[in-house]
Amino acid sequence: TNFPVTANAVQSTLGGAQDGCIVKLNPTCTSLLYSTYLGGSADDACFALVLNSAGNVVTIGGTLSSNFPTVTGALHTTAQGGADGFASVINLTTGLVNSTYLGTTAYDHAFKVQIDGSDNVYVMGQTLGTYPVSTGVYSLTDHDIFIDKLSPSLSTSLLSTRLGNTQTGIKFVPTAFLLDECGNTYLCGFNPNPTLPVSPNAFATAGGFWLAV
Repeated sequence: TNFPVTANAVQSTLGGAQDGCIVKLNPTCTSLLYSTYLGGSADDACFALVLNSAGNVVTIGGTLSSNFPTVTGALHTTAQGGADGFASVINLTTGLVNSTYLGTTAYDHAFKVQIDGSDNVYVMGQTLGTYPVSTGVYSLTDHDIFIDKLSPSLSTSLLSTRLGNTQTGIKFVPTAFLLDECGNTYLCGFNPNPTLPVSPNAFATAGGFWLAV
């Protein structure tokens, strides 16, 4: 309840059991330039952030709150059920710009985020629900990792797919996510599933980690 916040915080007090937080420090980490809570009345956590072309913070994470802050016109303005992921865009001067829930009626969590040159937001996370898959994309049916490309306003899902392990097995544990300049996404994580697909010229056809492009 006494986490340090600044005067222009988007949320100046603890929202509930556990909140995420976003902090900006000077280069030598000796001065607090911006700090805010982010969350609703239950457990919330922020896991990753990037800056878009406007200098706004784009952050993602997980929430159990039914009142996590969203904005009108967001892809999902209400909780989808169970644990949800979220994506939020924050201007450190004016406050919350865009914010949405991400998920299904089951367990979902957002872990990593990337931005392309048009400020589209790429979110990678875990799902145990029927996270939607776009028509015509490569996907692994009923698997537990989602990648969702969202519009800059977080109002539309532009492309989404599923990878990882089957939902009935041990969860795929994502450790890294990257978007390159050609629009390729890179996913790496701990792989307890020996049946995940590999390409014909793969460096290794089995092992503890899986790297996919």
